[in-house]
Amino acid sequence: FHGASVADCYFASLYFTVYTITSVGYGDINPVNRTEMVVNTLFIVTGAIIWAYIIGNFASLL
Repeated sequence: FHGASVADCYFASLYFTVYTITSVGYGDINPVNRTEMVVNTLFIVTGAIIWAYIIGNFASLL
């Protein structure tokens, strides 16, 4: 992160944290700029929310 702004460091840290917690994995395709990190993070969080909703509905059927 040499020469990166403080905001870029925070976005990269947030992205890495969300990426690790959701266990998406560390694949061959990685975002290279802040916009890609933000969009990818939004997709991951949205997917986690949808997954929790689906699991909750299945659990309520039991």
